[in-house]
Amino acid sequence: MTKQYAQADATELEGEVTKEQADSGNYHYDSSVEVCGNDREDRDCDCRMDCDCERCTVCLNSGANPDRCDYPECQRCDSCDGESTECECHAATMTEGCSDCVDATRLAETRTACSDCNSDNFFSSCYADCDTEIECDYDCGCEVDHNCSSGSENVDGEMVSPPLPPKELTQWIRDNYPVKTNTSCGAHRHRSFTHIKYYSILMNRQFHEYLITRLKAWGNKVGVREGSALFRRLNGDVHWCKAMYDGYNQISTSSKEDCRYRIINYCWKLHGTLEIRVLPAFQDVELTVSAHKELGDIMDDYITQEINSLTPRRRVTTYP
Repeated sequence: MTKQYAQADATELEGEVTKEQADSGNYHYDSSVEVCGNDREDRDCDCRMDCDCERCTVCLNSGANPDRCDYPECQRCDSCDGESTECECHAATMTEGCSDCVDATRLAETRTACSDCNSDNFFSSCYADCDTEIECDYDCGCEVDHNCSSGSENVDGEMVSPPLPPKELTQWIRDNYPVKTNTSCGAHRHRSFTHIKYYSILMNRQFHEYLITRLKAWGNKVGVREGSALFRRLNGDVHWCKAMYDGYNQISTSSKEDCRYRIINYCWKLHGTLEIRVLPAFQDVELTVSAHKELGDIMDDYITQEINSLTPRRRVTTYP
């Protein structure tokens, strides 16, 4: 019996979706999907993304999320809530060895921090109190509430599952599959692991070739036509999943960079997952279900095969 290596699985199913699907929290806008041609942003109505999530909240001054805002006028003292020009909490916090603090103390005849040290101490113990707005990129998963007649139209996009135990992913795919797909649509798979060792094993460059070989064999077995979207993706002929290994760039990337457009995306820093981008969204949902089952088996089989590849090797060295 194969050991359970996966912690959770998730999938992104691209295609044309119904109003009910688009109004669910599982829908994400994706500009690369072109099936029915309807874009949620192009609807002739006043409805908008009902978004209030922290991810889409940005500071009006800096444009950054408030958790990362360093705009000086937004900062407030942790102790008194005052601005830097008002706060006196650090006025007497002299920095050891600072000659300017010594001079300031001598002139004031009391312990006094110089202006630079006072400012440094303030900004090392402050928080951002920003005036904010929502900048939503339609990729955060918030629900959309369309109250107009145009809301009945289907739209292009993707259905994105939450992290699920591997056994539950099959039914989620059946329950949430797009109503129509074409060659522009993918069925990406994210997997997190119970131990980082398993992730490390799949970072082996040889896994890239193993994955391609196994998926080609599966495609031939189930009768997928040569020249179809699956084989063109496996051959690296699609921009969104090039047949290139780029693991070392991907794993250290904390934003959505072009290096993710590979058959395998090692998005550890961004999502904590390994993403397989090569599967198309087949028109037959059961073919997609079968492909995802095969994909899970491929990862498990390779880990089992290479389970001892990262075993530390100890060597005793004798010096004369």
